[in-house]
Amino acid sequence: MFSIRVVWCCVLLFGMLPSKVLGWNVKGHTLAVLAIDQQLEISQQHQYRQLADTLYTLNGSPSVASKRNLPCLVAQSLCYFALWPETVRDKTLRQLYAKSALEIPSSLHLIADIPTRFWHYHNVFYDIATGNQLSGCLWANEGKLVTVLPELVMRFEQANAVPEKAMLLSFIVHLITDIHQPLHAFSGSNVECQHDRGGNGVCVTRGGRAKHCALNLHQLWDRGAGAWEDFAYRAQAPSDNKVQPFDMRIEQWVVESVGLAKGIYEFDETERYRLFVQSQASEKLAKAIDRTLQYLNQSLN
Repeated sequence: MFSIRVVWCCVLLFGMLPSKVLGWNVKGHTLAVLAIDQQLEISQQHQYRQLADTLYTLNGSPSVASKRNLPCLVAQSLCYFALWPETVRDKTLRQLYAKSALEIPSSLHLIADIPTRFWHYHNVFYDIATGNQLSGCLWANEGKLVTVLPELVMRFEQANAVPEKAMLLSFIVHLITDIHQPLHAFSGSNVECQHDRGGNGVCVTRGGRAKHCALNLHQLWDRGAGAWEDFAYRAQAPSDNKVQPFDMRIEQWVVESVGLAKGIYEFDETERYRLFVQSQASEKLAKAIDRTLQYLNQSLN
């Protein structure tokens, strides 16, 4: 049986987000990257894999391959490409460029010194009591995803150095996937702007110890409530992702996620809710794959 409890703190700042939080979990991110690889044209797939191989050669670790994540045993560089942004959350872009002996371009100076842990989410404040968005809480949003992603896309088009393009594309693919995890787009809040950190303060399953939370709402959605065990990406019609121009409508993607807020916070202990999470999570991950394919078909031509 599930139980739920929302934990409010006196002061909740997004700088307190746990460093290990993923948008989707390891399996969700690797499923996305591998599905994208399988849908690309041969020439684009070659570029995609070349960039993944470059990032892996420069920074990689075999830890992405495990018996629990079998596809990564044969696609280590692609899996690393999917997960690398999570390994550098404590770094700034300036530090990452310096590590690769690259000079950071002037076009990225405004985001160069923001720790990349703030890049993985945006935050709309959703009033659980009324179902309204709290526009007066915008000051409390530390998430930079909506700001950063267009800057990375623009720079990727301009970059020539393969190590730089590899690093940028890893972030781009990862962040497009992140913003499609609904709880990376909004948080349950009250009128004082105290919020649950994207569901991290909502306990779904208690642990054996007192006050220990074994599974929170954010983690439940990261895991798709088990959806990734049977997830299979169903491609659009063969030409769809090729002819549709990529439109970086990040604000619209956020609106789509916020539209699920009421259902997400109507948590109960039934199978109905688990199936709701599985269905919506699968649909959102498929949209992330579709949109990433549209982007890659445009940017890798």
